[in-house]
This record gives sequence, structure tokens and C-alpha cells, in this order.
Amino acid sequence: MTLLLQLIPYSLTGGAGVNLGIAAFASESRTGYRGPRMPWLRIPYEAILDAGWIYLISLRCSRLRRFLNSRCESVRTELSVSFCV
Repeated sequence: MTLLLQLIPYSLTGGAGVNLGIAAFASESRTGYRGPRMPWLRIPYEAILDAGWIYLISLRCSRLRRFLNSRCESVRTELSVSFCV
């Protein structure tokens, strides 16, 4: 469970970065972002908003992972259960 909750945020934020790079350098017909772009980076505002939402979701996943790890530690010490890793 912990490994899954570690991989999800890293994969999401990595994908968001790749999406920003593609949105900056590819044409509008390839990316689907048709709105205004930042003048000095050429990144569409819509792509930046998408990356912001993904970043917020990844923060929530990392906080959930920390919470579950702390709960597993308390269960492990009380019941000496070794399956929570």
C-alpha cells in the first residue's frame, strides 16, 4: 500500500511536467490547448492550471501515505503485526 501511495504522486507530477513541456513546444492542434499562452514561456494557461490540480492531488496522496504509515506503526507496536510495511 505504501509503495502504491508513493508511486502515484511521483507518476502524476512527472506526467504533468511532460505535459507542460509538450504543451509549450507542440502545436495547438497536437495538444488540444487552444486558449491564450504565457507570452514569455509559450505555455498555455490551461496546461498550467492542469499541472496545479495534479500537484494538489499529489500532495494529498503524500499526506495520506504519511497518515497510513503512522497508523501502521501504531498497529505494529500494539499487535506486533508485520504485514504493514
